[in-house]
Amino acid sequence: MSEKNNCIIFRKLLSAYIDNETTHIESENITDHISICPSCKIELSNLYKMRDMIKNTYVKKYEVDFASNIMGRVKFSQKKEKHKKNFFKVMSYGSIAAVLLLVLTATIFYSQSKTKALLAEKRKFDTYVVEHTKEFSDKNYKKSDNSSFVISVNFEK
Repeated sequence: MSEKNNCIIFRKLLSAYIDNETTHIESENITDHISICPSCKIELSNLYKMRDMIKNTYVKKYEVDFASNIMGRVKFSQKKEKHKKNFFKVMSYGSIAAVLLLVLTATIFYSQSKTKALLAEKRKFDTYVVEHTKEFSDKNYKKSDNSSFVISVNFEK
């Protein structure tokens, strides 16, 4: 077999060689032939360049770090759970604050109504005292000595 025939056979296998589709024996034979045949070596080099150009043109390169990706998702999930817990904590504190505000407001209104009721009772008492003092003074009681009068008031009236 001539050298030219060998080149034709090996050139047919070069594409498979680049894609790692040749057997171990074929790969060794191609490697041996390339080391002695400059034209097949140039052909192999051109095929590698063409393969790289096609890969660079059509295949997007993504460097994916799966461990970081998974850990990022885990951390995101944990943050999400933490936000849920914080939301419920804030809502519980907010509910407690709302109840306390409601109790405080009710207490203030109750104390104001109680104060109004006490003031009304005091006015009644003052009116009662004034009316009965008038009656007492209208009877023209004269004191002969410097002793004071004792007035008994019925508070239940």
